[in-house]
Amino acid sequence: MDIGANVGDTAAFIRTHIGNPIVCVEGGNNFVTHLRHNARIIDDHNIHILDRFVAPDSKAHLPAAYVEKDGTGYLHLEGEGRVNFITTGDLLSFARDLGQGEIALLKSDTDGMDGLIIRDVINQDPDFAIHFECDYMVTQSLGRPDLWNSIFEDLERLGWSSIIFDNCGLPFMFMDKTSSSIIDNIQGWIHLQRQLGVVRTHYIDVFSFPPTARAVYDAAKSCIGDSFLQPYRY
Repeated sequence: MDIGANVGDTAAFIRTHIGNPIVCVEGGNNFVTHLRHNARIIDDHNIHILDRFVAPDSKAHLPAAYVEKDGTGYLHLEGEGRVNFITTGDLLSFARDLGQGEIALLKSDTDGMDGLIIRDVINQDPDFAIHFECDYMVTQSLGRPDLWNSIFEDLERLGWSSIIFDNCGLPFMFMDKTSSSIIDNIQGWIHLQRQLGVVRTHYIDVFSFPPTARAVYDAAKSCIGDSFLQPYRY
């Protein structure tokens, strides 16, 4: 599942490596037009597009306006406007139907809604890996400063593993067991950069794996460490 699919670049990358059905969720009208065009080129049969935005089950009728700017789009909550939503529960059901009951990966990159979406997904006891943008500054503006902490505390309690990337996509930390305190310190480091006025890392991306996918985490850790990063070691 690719939430915030944009024009289909993630779908193209995934299709290069695997043949699983792909669900692309994109609510921005302009991006959906390009996404449909690109999907026909990438895979004309097994990419399924939902022209919707995703909302938590408890907030299926959020007041929101859609804003498109600088090659991306995001929802302005409490804004004036109406957008079409699909709830996380309905989205998971749709994907499981395509996958004969199974989901391999959920990716969320929505420039704003990720904390709410991931919180809702974890509440539904997922058995699949999740990759998501984590920006504490956004949750502050939502009035939910505790949101990400609650997510990482649950991932730690449930024994999930995580790989942390900077906002440019470079990996910089492996967590055999997700540590909410370490991630909290990373967020403090990011905030400190903003206070000093020299920001190198604006947010992090997190790739988390449930205990049932520990072998996949181990393989990813080995591949990134031994193949990608190894040539750059001093």
